[in-house]
Amino acid sequence: MIEIRHLTKIYDDKIVLQNINLDINNGDFVVIMGPSGSGKSTFLSIISGLSRPTEGSVCYDDINISKLPESDVGKFRNSKIGFVFQKFNLMENLTVYENILPPVIIAEKKITKKDIFELLKRFEIDNLSDVKVKRLSGGEQQRVALARALVNDPELLIADEPTANLDYRLKNEVIDTFKKIHYQGKTIIVATHDRVFTEIEGARIINMINGKIAEMV
Repeated sequence: MIEIRHLTKIYDDKIVLQNINLDINNGDFVVIMGPSGSGKSTFLSIISGLSRPTEGSVCYDDINISKLPESDVGKFRNSKIGFVFQKFNLMENLTVYENILPPVIIAEKKITKKDIFELLKRFEIDNLSDVKVKRLSGGEQQRVALARALVNDPELLIADEPTANLDYRLKNEVIDTFKKIHYQGKTIIVATHDRVFTEIEGARIINMINGKIAEMV
């Protein structure tokens, strides 16, 4: 379980998040909706340990990652959390396989080349393993980003606008991928403008406005 208490973030005297309280259970599919500037991306950044709150706490099974030293936060994040960035954050001049490797190198668990290729096959990009990322389509890059996020078999997958700038067909492919991951028991948190995520069976919908939770369904 993730327990978020009194979460507040202030940048340059501007309140970006204000007193957010939320519990996320294992196996939840949480969809965070809201307009640009509502604080969605900042919220994801804090609960993934990429940034720290000004006030409040984020606890994973009683571990307050907001208080951990930076080196320990990095280890925790690499072992427990997979993050899919809005712009993928892939290294365009490296191959698909080389883009998957960074989390593997610092992983505490042993991950073999066979494991990586099984994951690439699962996302139907194993035939692209030696292709440089800059030569891939948007949908293929999205699948590489998902594979990289999942290579360490994290308990939690966090995604920021995962269907942004994708056409209808690719969007549906990404949605289907998230459904499959969720059916396998992963906890998923998605920040999005795309209302198609709200149609996923069992999804918890959280509407965020001006850094506050306005509604939970």
